[in-house]
Amino acid sequence: MLKLWSTPIVLGVCALGFTACGDDVTFTAIVNIDGGQGSAGGNTGTGGSGQSDAGNCRDQDTDGICDAVDSCPLDPDNDIDADGVCGDIDPCPTLNPDTCAPAVCGDGTKHNTEVCDGSEFGSATCASELGFGFAGSLSCNACAIDASACACPVGDEGCACTNGTTCNGGLVCVNNFCSADTCGNGSLERSDECEGTDFGAATCATELGAGHTGQLRCNACYINTSGCGFCGDDILDIAAGEECDEGDTNNLDGCDSNCQLEPVGGVSCGNDALDGLEVCDPPDGTPATGAGCNATCNLKGDVTTLNAAIDAQSMTTDNTTIYLGVNGCNTGGPCGVAAIDIAACTAAPGTSACDPTFITGGSTSNCSCSSGTCNSGLTPAPDTVDGSASTATFGYMGTMTTDGTTIWVASQHVLREINIATGDVTTVTGTRGSCGAIDGDRSTGLLHDARGLTYWNGLVYLLDGCERVLRSYDPASGDLVTIAGTRDPDNGVTQSAPYTCPAPCSGACAGEPAAPVAGLGTAAIMVSPRYMTADNDGNLFIIDTNGEAILKYDTVSTQLDVVISGSVSATPPTAYTDSDAANTTIARPRGIISDGTSIYFGEQHHATIRQTVLSNVQTTTFVGVQGCDATGGNAARDGFGADTQGVYHTGIQDGTCNNPPSGPAIFHQPLGAMSFNYKYNSIFAVDGTRLRRIE
Repeated sequence: MLKLWSTPIVLGVCALGFTACGDDVTFTAIVNIDGGQGSAGGNTGTGGSGQSDAGNCRDQDTDGICDAVDSCPLDPDNDIDADGVCGDIDPCPTLNPDTCAPAVCGDGTKHNTEVCDGSEFGSATCASELGFGFAGSLSCNACAIDASACACPVGDEGCACTNGTTCNGGLVCVNNFCSADTCGNGSLERSDECEGTDFGAATCATELGAGHTGQLRCNACYINTSGCGFCGDDILDIAAGEECDEGDTNNLDGCDSNCQLEPVGGVSCGNDALDGLEVCDPPDGTPATGAGCNATCNLKGDVTTLNAAIDAQSMTTDNTTIYLGVNGCNTGGPCGVAAIDIAACTAAPGTSACDPTFITGGSTSNCSCSSGTCNSGLTPAPDTVDGSASTATFGYMGTMTTDGTTIWVASQHVLREINIATGDVTTVTGTRGSCGAIDGDRSTGLLHDARGLTYWNGLVYLLDGCERVLRSYDPASGDLVTIAGTRDPDNGVTQSAPYTCPAPCSGACAGEPAAPVAGLGTAAIMVSPRYMTADNDGNLFIIDTNGEAILKYDTVSTQLDVVISGSVSATPPTAYTDSDAANTTIARPRGIISDGTSIYFGEQHHATIRQTVLSNVQTTTFVGVQGCDATGGNAARDGFGADTQGVYHTGIQDGTCNNPPSGPAIFHQPLGAMSFNYKYNSIFAVDGTRLRRIE
């Protein structure tokens, strides 16, 4: 018997059943080619037959013996001896699969483990090795391909050239490669990195590395990776299609392994068992709102004051940060956009960790305020100035939204853009002093009363309150387009250029319709659209404040529907009933957010935040004591849930209520600056001068 070699081989294939993983015995393969008896040391599992077949030498059961009998009944496609079939585990990767003899480099035969041998190269060519246009002869040196004899002749298609020179055969030189045509002909050629939506085999992963996802962009036939992101890096890459990013790729934590939002709560809320993403589940079979658990079992209603001395008109959040729109015109304080680190602040509420740090502005010199008064407050001047973080000025900071890189702020007649990294401020559409819902590009589009900013799926949606329409702004193109609502400008707007704005404090937005009316696109009617949110599923929910209604706009079908209608019979409105879609009544709601499963909205005159579950349109009071606000000697306080049993409340806000030492949280007036943060499964809300967290 001629024994070629004997060496220990750690197969790592315990799952296949022919060794005992963890038995502390190393499997040793002995290969014989003389047709005689062989042996195998170690644990062979089922045991080999010990037979060999010199004519068809294959180690079928990886027992180290050339045998035709498969004593370990593996899938016949798993050709364990590396004969070129994909999917098997090869204990002897250097053997010739046909003879069980070592593959010898230089024998003129390309074996499975060789890229070439002699004149055999498999399917390899100069073009496959070096790219389109390359031709010539490959050579094989030490079983490695040598393409040094390949060339791409200067002037031929796909080959190098110098821009401005002439290529062969009427070809043109584009991006320093000879091309049959110029960029934009719809054909992906060697001179193009991309053509339109054709990127060849290129992806975010091939361009930036494994794990990168998103959509490549093509700019002048060059690949642009700005739409790529890395799921799990704790950076929200909305341009890459991420809806969330929590720094991992785990499921069942609100953000799945593909960085898409998971439905909050659980599928069995009310069964007295924590399922899915539930954080609570009441024991009586029905969600017990007001008792430390909301209607979808994803929030307890635990209210904590993070900072009791802020001066913010608006707010938005991303994965890591709360951004506040600060207007000190009424208080003599600074103006600008400030940031609070969520992780640090929530870990130490009420401390300096919750103090805002300005990313742009930050002093009284950054304020642009008028000297006149209107409704007991200073009216912002219409001459805010764009510029750097230190020179830009701010007045009215009505509403804001972010994609994680940019913050958009609505400032009456203009929409402004703030670069989070630099703090630079730029007006992107609208003109100071001109009012109207006029569609156009960055230089021609006009706004009147921009509100309700919401970023979703690459667009900034906004409400033009006094014009009673829903509009979209495209940050990429700069286009401003009216998409829903019948334009009904107030009486103070000139209906032709230069579209002069009404005088300050002139009762703008006069002449409102009686009630909102459902319809398709611009056929629908809104009364006083003020606040808006997205459910991350293509729907926008709108607070029609003076219309006492909540509306839903479908971004795909363009249908605008009335979800809940309220009562406009009293001032302040007294209607307040928690029920189903047909019987719920609301009273001048302000502010709205969504967690994808529900919408939450503030009740200005009742000092509560209410929840409407989207699947069944059931409305409940989530937190607060109806009619009991932090005025008239009542203290704003933290607490759990809502007074659903009516123990403490007196009904309409009147500054008096039974104010026990503990119980549900008491709000001042939640007036619209709210944000739901998926990573922290919390609502953050501005309540008067307080920044509050609701878990």
